[in-house]
Amino acid sequence: MPYYERVNLTSTLLQLPIWRSRAAGTVGDGEEVLEIGPGPGGFAGLLHCYRVYLLEPSVPMIKYSARRLSAGRYRPVIGLAEDIPLKEASVDKVFCVFSFRDFMNKNGALREVYRVLRPGGQLHVVDLFRAIGPLRRLMMELWLKRGAGTILRLAVPRKARKGWKHDPYHQLMVTYRGIGTAYEYEGLMREVGFKEVKSTDLLLGSVHYLQGAKPSTT
Repeated sequence: MPYYERVNLTSTLLQLPIWRSRAAGTVGDGEEVLEIGPGPGGFAGLLHCYRVYLLEPSVPMIKYSARRLSAGRYRPVIGLAEDIPLKEASVDKVFCVFSFRDFMNKNGALREVYRVLRPGGQLHVVDLFRAIGPLRRLMMELWLKRGAGTILRLAVPRKARKGWKHDPYHQLMVTYRGIGTAYEYEGLMREVGFKEVKSTDLLLGSVHYLQGAKPSTT
């Protein structure tokens, strides 16, 4: 876990802080928000608002992030995106920053997000999606398989890497090959009921920022 952020930085060509700040900048002081898959709390620490629910399936990860984040506005919650243990219409925004691709049932997760959002609430997703076009897909696969892994070996001590149960880039490749394009999930968001859905290309047609809003009146 201490090297979690280094892994994320290398795989995003050091752009992660910029993308996180962009999403976090949408939060208002008095809002209640939910982050799904907060990991060690790198993005959550940027959310300056009334309350932040942290939904995480891993108990060790929740405990680790709790030590990093000040008490008060943070509320750790154990659970899955497909079955969010919050009441209907309980949060103003939901954030999924490099966690969406790991959801087992993305349709079910989007429906749960829609349920817990208040009318007018927003969903923000920053993640890796399958690029459109063979050249872009090849470029991203080469980066994930060769470039990012090489930088990781320089950034993380060998002793620490030996203690890892799984190669993080192997799992990343598995999820990358299994995910659809950002435009496919735009369509799925609209099917669930989200309006004002849009996608912004952040990197090589593979990293996108998806946004959508729950209608103010249903």
